[in-house]
Amino acid sequence: MKYLIFVCLFWTVSACNTSKPAENNTNTATEDTTEARKVISFAKGACHGTCPIYEIIIFSDGKALYEGIRFSKKMGIHTKTLDEAVINDLMNEAKNANLIQFPDKYESRIPDLPSSTLMYEYADGTSKTIFWREKADDVVKNLGRKIEKIANDPEGWTMDKNQELPAGAISDQLIINLQQGIEAEAFAAKYKSNAMKVVEQVNSRGNYWLFSYDDTTIEPFMMLQNLNKDEEVVMAEFNKSLTQRN
Repeated sequence: MKYLIFVCLFWTVSACNTSKPAENNTNTATEDTTEARKVISFAKGACHGTCPIYEIIIFSDGKALYEGIRFSKKMGIHTKTLDEAVINDLMNEAKNANLIQFPDKYESRIPDLPSSTLMYEYADGTSKTIFWREKADDVVKNLGRKIEKIANDPEGWTMDKNQELPAGAISDQLIINLQQGIEAEAFAAKYKSNAMKVVEQVNSRGNYWLFSYDDTTIEPFMMLQNLNKDEEVVMAEFNKSLTQRN
């Protein structure tokens, strides 16, 4: 059986993170609104480890769209409507920040830190994007923290149903890094309603296991989210099929 281990050995972690969603400003989240315009977005990129990788987009009508890409407690696409006071406070701060005065990118001497990318769109259609890692002007960082707080708020989010899985993802197979001391068979028994079974251990250096389950009992992204909230789980991810290079 072919599978992809989502956590590399310590000395090769950086080789696994060849894609940088935030730094490359790739927007994998889908906008489901035609009237409201995108006002501000914030994305966190990869680090030398398991830092959450996600993007949040906030629209002019107060709608927020979040996509957990990797190592996030909320995996996949989620939406919520922000309180009027929250959206007004955020928009006022973004407007008063005069972001156009700051550099597009703050250079970093520590490339393994997670990246932050902030994008603000003005009413005339022009936009300003700012990228940083460990350092940026306080005004920029404070705005980023405010949006990050919205993204990390667990309340009020609704997961979009019937989402498309990432390319190569196997819907009924999951690679799970269990907390030390947790036995795989006992863990699978907790999810017997989803017919979870242990397939095999995928990394002898840690408590990493390949599990299968019945994906007709629950939507795959919901299963993944439930697992990432489980206190016995360090991180869970879809198994992926491997393709040979030409």
